[in-house]
Amino acid sequence: MYSVVIVASLDVNVALVERAAIALGRTAIEGRQWAKVVVPRIAARIDDPIRARAFATELAASGLDVECIEDSEVVSSSEMLEPRTIAIASSGLVTDLRPGQPLEYRAITALVRARVSGTVVSTTIEVERVPSGKGGTVAVPVERTTHERNAEEVLYVFSSTDVPWLLVQSLVRYGSLGIPLRFTQRENFDLIVETLRANAPWAGFDETLRTASVERAATVAKSETASRTGAPPRSIDLAAHVLARCSMRKRSVYR
Repeated sequence: MYSVVIVASLDVNVALVERAAIALGRTAIEGRQWAKVVVPRIAARIDDPIRARAFATELAASGLDVECIEDSEVVSSSEMLEPRTIAIASSGLVTDLRPGQPLEYRAITALVRARVSGTVVSTTIEVERVPSGKGGTVAVPVERTTHERNAEEVLYVFSSTDVPWLLVQSLVRYGSLGIPLRFTQRENFDLIVETLRANAPWAGFDETLRTASVERAATVAKSETASRTGAPPRSIDLAAHVLARCSMRKRSVYR
């Protein structure tokens, strides 16, 4: 399956975009929405590569920045390496998940920073005392469910030698970095990004998704403490891949 993704609106001929939308069985209103895209958005999912590329070409002719991506080109976040304990070495990043296999700076091809938001659902079991039929009280378990909105940043690190790394702001153990730390979690996450950019200046960099409203779901199993784990949905992975590819002037982000 192929995704035709609108990356951004450039010098757009709205009439041509509307015509392309109608040709695909969409509406002129949807075409006008495509003409206002500021973050990657899927315009169509097409199983035939020839039709997909032809449609992408038609949209591009109207002034849109368009990418045609096959599903197999996009590594899902569930298949990425999500290290918690990392150290910054002179040659690259080291993690206990890959002993002796650092991610070398020279192999980094693109960095995409995103801000993700979602709802953490946590369920706790509390004990309450309620009146009993004999004039006393009895302890009974009571299940309570809370819904908490949260937002945090992630960094996709694409390289030519490994699956992408996904660094999650709230999950990285900053004490293991091996460099002087700053005061807050956010500042230390900034420090990681700055270090990677400084040591891999040739790598493409994009932070468009920091301003996008991107959702992720984080469901917490019944326990006494809430977990903030939860991978971004595939739509974010696709957007990150497209932006990485564009930042590398449309070369493969794995070369």
